[in-house]
Amino acid sequence: MDAIIKLKEHFDKALSKPVDLDTYVGNDWWQISPAEAEVFGLELEDVPPLVEAWQLYEAIADILCSDFWNSPLCIEARAALPFIENRVTAEGQWIRFAALLGIPSA
Repeated sequence: MDAIIKLKEHFDKALSKPVDLDTYVGNDWWQISPAEAEVFGLELEDVPPLVEAWQLYEAIADILCSDFWNSPLCIEARAALPFIENRVTAEGQWIRFAALLGIPSA
């Protein structure tokens, strides 16, 4: 199976787990404040997919150590997504990666 298809399935499976959206309200990096929600036009329901996608992106870029990092799927994704530079976060890379998972850039 194609690595990108497997990555999307992994992402969808992670998002299928129930979450308490209230835990995503706050000022930590993975949370959103009311002011941020207003400025960026985000709803609270937008945050869990963004956090999950960001964690996958950083693991593929070899920045974040997580359960996904260096898993067989992560290694496959690195090979299938050569535009993601090792140990680099860049807006263009993130936008392109997020789009693969169905996350719009604007």
